[in-house]
Amino acid sequence: MQRRTFLGLLASVPTLAYAIPTQNDFLIDTLLADEAELFARSLLYGRVARENYDALEQAVLGKVGKLDGADFSAGVRILNVINETLEEQGYTWIRPRTLLTRCLVNKTLDCDTGTFLYMSLGQRVNMNTHYVLVFGNKDPKEGHAFARIHFAKGTTLNWETTNGKPYSNQEIIDDFGTPPESIKRGAFLRSLSLEEALGAHDFEVAKEYKKRGIENGAQFYLERARVRNPKDVLIPLYQAYMVLTVMKGKRKHEREVHAKQVIPFLHLAEQYAPDFVTIPQCLARLYHSIGDKEKERVYRHRAIYYDMNLTEGEKTKKIKELYRR
Repeated sequence: MQRRTFLGLLASVPTLAYAIPTQNDFLIDTLLADEAELFARSLLYGRVARENYDALEQAVLGKVGKLDGADFSAGVRILNVINETLEEQGYTWIRPRTLLTRCLVNKTLDCDTGTFLYMSLGQRVNMNTHYVLVFGNKDPKEGHAFARIHFAKGTTLNWETTNGKPYSNQEIIDDFGTPPESIKRGAFLRSLSLEEALGAHDFEVAKEYKKRGIENGAQFYLERARVRNPKDVLIPLYQAYMVLTVMKGKRKHEREVHAKQVIPFLHLAEQYAPDFVTIPQCLARLYHSIGDKEKERVYRHRAIYYDMNLTEGEKTKKIKELYRR
């Protein structure tokens, strides 16, 4: 398979209906513009999304007046105002992640789109709001995003956008079983820069293109997501799952070709999240598919070790069984 460059992907991506970002609404304009092509068949859809956002923004700004979001006390008041205004305007929360345009039209938000709304509104009131991603080993398939505000005097506050309440780091770690080395190396629980947060959004857009079978759009946004946020371990994991799906029923040499395309990216992800159980689980499956029993055993061992759903006795038993094969 011929490897395509970033510029090559850029040349082949569908023409995007980019809005011209204004200074104050840069983030919301950018996010909606990146989704515009996906909703191009219904011009009204994008217009309604923007109108609903403008109504939300106008209501919030009218309530907060001259409050400065860089100040902790004023910032907490602003966060409560945003939460109250979302409720007043009929927004509800859903579990599966989707795109911001659809969320604004339907007034149904998830943790991801809710965090982007708080970031966008924060730009208007001098609030330094960051996107934070968390996964863990309790239920590795269940991830979460929330907002972290950095105030002027060095204070930070985690804000759970889905219920409008503060959320401490320790509560998050306990809820998700977030592994310590993955936190230390910046895979999870880190305040993302604006560019990195846009990379997280690119990843969601890429998955939507993939669902619709538009491969050039999916590849473009995946590549841009990787460039914007190299520590995002979800991208290689997503690609690994796609490859494992494609490999079913293939001959060994075909499986090797597919597996060798994604294994290097997973090893890169391993550098940032070595104790996140999903990575060794995926690597074990990939090495099994190409018949590398030694490496398969190494990663199955690691996956068992990091599995928080196993007791110590169950781990010992499984490891012993692994080496009897």
